[in-house]
Amino acid sequence: MTLDASLAILAGGRGDRLKAYKPLLRVGGRYLIELVLKNLASFFKEIVVVVREEWQRKLLMESIKAIYRDLNISYAVDFTSIEGPLAAMYTGALESRELKIAVVPSDAPFITHRAFFKMDLILSGGYEAVVPMWPEGFIEPTIAMYLRKPLLRAIDRSISMGERSARSMLKYLNVAYVNAYALSQNPVKEFLNINTYKDLALAEDLAREESSSNPEVGGA
Repeated sequence: MTLDASLAILAGGRGDRLKAYKPLLRVGGRYLIELVLKNLASFFKEIVVVVREEWQRKLLMESIKAIYRDLNISYAVDFTSIEGPLAAMYTGALESRELKIAVVPSDAPFITHRAFFKMDLILSGGYEAVVPMWPEGFIEPTIAMYLRKPLLRAIDRSISMGERSARSMLKYLNVAYVNAYALSQNPVKEFLNINTYKDLALAEDLAREESSSNPEVGGA
């Protein structure tokens, strides 16, 4: 089953803390962005990989073209002069053709389609956005689903108000905040972002556990 939605993979972060371009860091022997594509690509009508700079686009195209040559992947360089996830989400929405768009960072190697299928069902209940929320109140606007046109309007308004965070534009949308544990049986793993060496080490441990419990995963 394929969702009637686009998938925007946010791949423009420079990874300053890791001193590396994060999408091409490896976990379990695979690029982070490769794992995101493996988990999600076949469940969406189109995939837009959003980067910040032209060298990132060229590097990604060269690195993953042999792995996913049959997928409907396009690449987009940020349109706006602002930096960060808000700009990437704006570019992804501009480049997408479907009415709905899912966003995910390229450094979330354990994300699965199941969470997005649940978000899609909730989105159809009259909302403009579905955003995971942790019990302590932390939200995940870059692992979420949106109606594309309302998202563009909200980001435009946020930018015009001088706001730059991905969370800032949510107040201009009709948002369903959904408990992360209602979207995933193990959201601590599934929504893990690789931002530090500690995160990277944890991801390697999780990948080894996954491979040992399912040998086909490690050998695929």
